[in-house]
Amino acid sequence: MRLGGPILQKYTDPAGWLAALQEAGYSAARMPVEPDADDPTLRVHEDAAAQADVVIAEVGADVKPGDHVFHMGKHVRWTTFQTTPARPPDHVLGIFGNLAGAVDWLAQDRVNVAGLYRTASPTEAQSVWDDLLAQKGGYLAAVFKWV
Repeated sequence: MRLGGPILQKYTDPAGWLAALQEAGYSAARMPVEPDADDPTLRVHEDAAAQADVVIAEVGADVKPGDHVFHMGKHVRWTTFQTTPARPPDHVLGIFGNLAGAVDWLAQDRVNVAGLYRTASPTEAQSVWDDLLAQKGGYLAAVFKWV
């Protein structure tokens, strides 16, 4: 699984972009230039990403290696989707398909979530809230056992 997100620091070239990604701990990113950028600019960013093992991805993009993507009416070549998992024939595109895929991965133990959440009784709600607010305990969420 790869992590990507917003990069807030400024950069002026592919090396700066990759350094910002590395500092944030990301191995996936959006194309950092506008879709109507000239071909050499697109290519230098694609090549730099490939050499750094960064996957250029777009949320909701349904592309396969070698596909051509059109974004806002502009032709953009995306060449680094080699890690995109194959989809079953019944895959539903869009947010619902992505959520269903994530739930399936969790059910199949393909994603390690150990330590990310705490289970608690509803009677412990206040202490759980206090721990989350103070960022104590090292977990990101709580799941309440109602039965």
